[in-house]
Amino acid sequence: MGDLFSFGIRQTPYSEEANKAPLVNAPPGTEQHMAMFWYAGPGSARETFDRVTAYTHHDSFPPPPGYKTFTSHYHLSAVMDWIRRDREAYTPEWVTMFKQMGVNMAHLMDFHTDGHARDLGDVRLGELRDYFQLTRQLSDQDFLVVPGEELWEYFGGHWGIMLPKPVYYFLRRHDGQPFEDKVGPAGRAYRIGNPEEMWT
Repeated sequence: MGDLFSFGIRQTPYSEEANKAPLVNAPPGTEQHMAMFWYAGPGSARETFDRVTAYTHHDSFPPPPGYKTFTSHYHLSAVMDWIRRDREAYTPEWVTMFKQMGVNMAHLMDFHTDGHARDLGDVRLGELRDYFQLTRQLSDQDFLVVPGEELWEYFGGHWGIMLPKPVYYFLRRHDGQPFEDKVGPAGRAYRIGNPEEMWT
């Protein structure tokens, strides 16, 4: 961050766009507190680690009878990663990780630090088309990838959208453009211009 050093985490290690604006959770000049839990044991490091992870079910979610396990808010640049690879054989390691953890549904938030969320034309529509195709490809009978975005328009702050089906939309529109437009892979796309239209 210029001449400053800061410490934080980011979930998009391969995104050129993300490298321009790192997500920092401990900015310079702030005081941070980290809670610690110490567990000492007489055995080896491996034995002690196994005892500690027993508290988290070995970093997995036991299946609750009659319910599914859902997790949300992941900036994984999944679409941008997918288009650079062999699309047919693509199974990212985060899918395997979620399945091993017992997660049944993962809600992604692509295009927050990657892609072209502000584009008002074919680039945006193509990336959304790829997003919906990717989430279908990675989903199966026991694991659902839910497309979404973290947005910062219209309602103040950051908020998330979850899409139950493919919906094509632009986050802005030029004067004179209609709210509902006959463009895009689905033959219909929305051009958002105010909070009411975003709700719609």
